[in-house]
Amino acid sequence: MNSAERTMETTKGMTIVVIDDSAVTRSVVSRALGLSGLPIARILEAGDGESGLEILRKETVSLALVDLNMPKLGGMELLERVRADDRLRRIPILVVSTEGSDTRIARIHSLCARFLRKPFHPEALIEEVRATLASARSTVDDARLYQVTAQVLDELCFLIPEDDDGSPLAEEERVVTVRYAGPAKGHVSLLFAGVDLAALAGDMMGMDPDPSLADDAAAELTNVVCGHALPEFYGKEEVFRLAPPRPGLLSVADAPVAAEAVVRLRGGHIRVRLHGWLP
Repeated sequence: MNSAERTMETTKGMTIVVIDDSAVTRSVVSRALGLSGLPIARILEAGDGESGLEILRKETVSLALVDLNMPKLGGMELLERVRADDRLRRIPILVVSTEGSDTRIARIHSLCARFLRKPFHPEALIEEVRATLASARSTVDDARLYQVTAQVLDELCFLIPEDDDGSPLAEEERVVTVRYAGPAKGHVSLLFAGVDLAALAGDMMGMDPDPSLADDAAAELTNVVCGHALPEFYGKEEVFRLAPPRPGLLSVADAPVAAEAVVRLRGGHIRVRLHGWLP
């Protein structure tokens, strides 16, 4: 069997692909993933690199676990093709193989993939899976989120962010979150520290500071940042539904942090987090 699909009990969460020519290994990996507690919706399987690459091209994949020595298309060539493809290059990849060559392992790391040697304990596999997902965040994406937020602050509030002087950040005291759904699901949160939201409300309306509109200002800013971030990360053609802004953070298990930026303003800062699985 070259491909298979295991559907988990939840309909929300990640799609993970296990690409290995050993049916036994695919079963062991899939079972460990199913017991990991990670938010997984589907586990797809492929018995060779060619079938695996086809799945990566057709599906929105959160993580791929790849063997090296496979028929039709080896894991190293698959990894090189993925990293050379603009549509696929950001997929987090964990190579799981008996490979012991330092040269090949160094090549794997140079292609922004992690490595786990067979045989492995399930706990070690899950630890590497979590590390692979965590390391997938790109500083480029953080910079893009910063630019989106800075542009919104300029156009909506007539505020220009201050330079980062490296000083310690105060503890955030107010959080607003907006969920999004559509081609992808996730949420955007803004965490405020030392920001005069009454003045922010006044800046939005061209009026004097209005404390009664502080909550509305925080909610509107979060809503607008979310609305601008989604086309930047997912494409202008995609259509999303936004839930009303709500106070507080959502569980990180709901969706991982895909990008994070801190925008310093006079007297405080705004931390922006985009939670989701980016294409």
